[in-house]
Amino acid sequence: MKKNLLILFLVFMQTGYLFAQDSNDQTAILQLCVDLPELQEFYQGDQLFFMVHGVELSNEIELFYKGVKVEFYDKNGIKSLGVSNFFLLWQFYIKDNSAKIVGQYVLNSESDNENSVPFELTLEKNENSWQIIEFGIK
Repeated sequence: MKKNLLILFLVFMQTGYLFAQDSNDQTAILQLCVDLPELQEFYQGDQLFFMVHGVELSNEIELFYKGVKVEFYDKNGIKSLGVSNFFLLWQFYIKDNSAKIVGQYVLNSESDNENSVPFELTLEKNENSWQIIEFGIK
């Protein structure tokens, strides 16, 4: 019983923490990620996609790349559209004035030559803007 209560408490805390993230902060952070020149060299075309799987993202996020709106789909949506290049986030945490993203940009997911570019971003919020303090491609 204690174990079940502990699990329930942890789930409740994580859910509250995720929904406490401001959609404006999520938008600003993800836009910085999309705009990274180190990742842009891998993009194919002007349309970018995010597979929403494993992280909670606000429905109010609007990102753009080269003036084209970035699209967000679940795993089934990505597959049904035949999208083979997309962002996949493994972790996305915002706490107070710091944030961290761990993810990958997947290339050619529909072929035998699937490849990905794993990356990690650490950010800090100074006044009202987010700044990347650390970035790496793994």
